[in-house]
Amino acid sequence: MKIGQYMRQFSVVLALLFLQTIVFSILSLFLAEEWKEQRFPDEMKVAGITIGGLTHVEAQRRLEDVVYTIDHIPLQVTIGDRVFLIDKKAIKLSYDMDATMKKAQDVSRERTMAGLWQKWQGDAPPLSISFYVTYDEKALEAILAEISRNVGQQDSKRTTERGTVDVAARKDVQVDVPRTIKAIDEELRMFNQHLRVPLVLSREKPGTNRAVTRSALTSAAREIQ
Repeated sequence: MKIGQYMRQFSVVLALLFLQTIVFSILSLFLAEEWKEQRFPDEMKVAGITIGGLTHVEAQRRLEDVVYTIDHIPLQVTIGDRVFLIDKKAIKLSYDMDATMKKAQDVSRERTMAGLWQKWQGDAPPLSISFYVTYDEKALEAILAEISRNVGQQDSKRTTERGTVDVAARKDVQVDVPRTIKAIDEELRMFNQHLRVPLVLSREKPGTNRAVTRSALTSAAREIQ
C-alpha cells in the first residue's frame, strides 16, 4: 500500500515537472517571437553601425548587408608602401551573425528593469558591440610568419630618377606576430580601416643593424645628389 501511494505521488510530481517544462518552452518561444517585433535602443551599435530603432529582423538584414560588403574586400597587412594579402579562405574566416545578434539582444536588456538594476550595480554593458568572428588562428600565424620573413629579406636596391641605388635590406625589422594577430582580430570585428592593417613590428639587435642601414641610406643619398 505504501509503495503504491509512493508511486502515485512520484507520478504526480513527474507530471508537474513535465507540464512546467512545456509551459516554459512555450513562453520562451513566445518571448523570442515577441522580441523580434521590439526595437533596439536608439544608441545601439554593432561595429559602429547603428541598429537603434530597428527590429531584430531589420537589424540583422542591415548587418548582413555590411558583412556581404566585407566579404568582397581583401584582407591586407601593410608596411610602408608594401602590401601583403591574406587569403580569407586559408584562415577560414567567418562572421557569426547568430552570435552577433544574440549579443546585441543581451546588451539591449539594459533598457529593461533588470538592465537598470545591472546599470545601478555598475555591471551594465555599453550599448555597442563588435561582430562575432571566427578564423583559424594557427593558419593566420603561419601566414604572418612567412610575411615576416619576406619583410626581413626585402629588396636591397631602390630605383630613383638617376637609376638603381644599393640600399641595405632592413633585416633588423621583424613582425610581432601575436600583436599583429590582435590588430587583425580587432579590425575584423570592428571594420575601422577597411581590412587594411599595418604590421606591428619589433626589432632585433637594433644597434648594429640600424647603424648599417643608416650608413647605407647616407651613401644612397649621396648617390642621388
